[in-house]
Amino acid sequence: MTIRDLASWTIMISGFSSAGLVVEARELFDGMLVRDVQAWNAMILGYIENRYVAIAEGLFQKMPERDLESWTLMVNGLVKVQRINDALELFMEMPEKCPENLELDYF
Repeated sequence: MTIRDLASWTIMISGFSSAGLVVEARELFDGMLVRDVQAWNAMILGYIENRYVAIAEGLFQKMPERDLESWTLMVNGLVKVQRINDALELFMEMPEKCPENLELDYF
């Protein structure tokens, strides 16, 4: 591969994270000159998969742009570590802050 584009960097971040190499994945992430929302999501997912949800949460707060996947990853991650109230609070923020203008039905 002669050119490393956003997709190839993101694939490497996902690969390292899936192998439990979160430190190495973060080094790649930090080394990226340009990051899109998919790269941010890949790094957040890597932390969540390896049970570093607090670090994922910090990264989520720093994201310049979030999409529906970003919000879903973070809510699921919080539930995964039994932070139910935090997950619910974030879920309740989604309609207001999610760029896709979610229309959630309340029962």
